[in-house]
Amino acid sequence: MPSPVLSGPAGAELLVGLRPEAIRVGDEAAAGALPAKVFLIEPLGSEVIVNVTVGDRLINVRAAPDQRPAISSVVCLQAVPEGVRVFDAAPDGR
Repeated sequence: MPSPVLSGPAGAELLVGLRPEAIRVGDEAAAGALPAKVFLIEPLGSEVIVNVTVGDRLINVRAAPDQRPAISSVVCLQAVPEGVRVFDAAPDGR
């Protein structure tokens, strides 16, 4: 997934976080997209929670109510740049 340019001390460890609504689910690969396998879909009326696996990680993504990828299909994930959150990985970092 593409990420914004960050500035800070050289060698500093950072954690990047995304909320489920800050990830787009698509059918076709785009530049920077991450392939993911659909594990489960949860239709909730006004939205669908799509549970995908990337390697051994489970990721929950919020999708539009008309997006219903098939179980075991491969979808492409892209970060919404405005939704990227960066944190200092140091124990006392904020």
